[in-house]
Amino acid sequence: MSLEEELAINQFGQGVRSVADLLDEFSQLDEDQKRKCFVHFYYYIWYFKLDASDVEQAMADCAIKATDPTYDYLNLHLIKAGRKGMICISDAENHPKGGLDKPYELLLRLFKVNYQRCFELEKENLSKWWYWDLSSEEVSQGILTRHKELLDEVYSHPSFRCEFVSMAKLYYKNNTENQASYKEPSSEQQTNFNFVTYDQMTVDLLPIGNKYYPAIWLIRNAVENALSKRYQLDPDLARRLTLDVIERHLQETYNSTLFQDVGL
Repeated sequence: MSLEEELAINQFGQGVRSVADLLDEFSQLDEDQKRKCFVHFYYYIWYFKLDASDVEQAMADCAIKATDPTYDYLNLHLIKAGRKGMICISDAENHPKGGLDKPYELLLRLFKVNYQRCFELEKENLSKWWYWDLSSEEVSQGILTRHKELLDEVYSHPSFRCEFVSMAKLYYKNNTENQASYKEPSSEQQTNFNFVTYDQMTVDLLPIGNKYYPAIWLIRNAVENALSKRYQLDPDLARRLTLDVIERHLQETYNSTLFQDVGL
């Protein structure tokens, strides 16, 4: 989610922008963009501390009942019960009849319920930009302008270049290998199967972890801490700045993007 997108959603949370505005922008995306936007936003919402009353409120705001296919599609029963140990991302390609607009609206409503509760607790916290007065054009534009200036500065800064080049290379290798390993299912019926016994199971056979992530995490953590101290940034903006600089390196060096949605 870009900073511009997150700013718009937080403005919606404050009541500065209407749900109609955000749904209109969502409707203008092509199907692939909608799918990615929906999946990323669902992932974002999944980790909110929501309860049954939050879900009921969002459903009421959307005039959606538990019998609506959207209810099961978004796994709202898991959210209501607080059983969210592992994320259950809805299949963005096999959505209910009518497309992703209704599920996306319900996610927006869930966001707003959670946001307004947090806003009452955090509105005096000046370290968190998403609780600032986003109705002010000066404040909103200042957030975007400052981020753009830092993006240009950090991208060109010789002290950070080596780290960002390394991270971009690691992300590119990871994405390339993921793309290569993903194969469309064959239309031919499979008749031969090779099973592994319990005695043959080893750690090497289990799809756990990623060989590039430890190195990426170590470098990213160091860079984000350095950027946070150097430019007096909160952790969220330091993380976003780091990812956006990596994205620029990926685009300009490899003609690639940071997050490849393989198999979504």
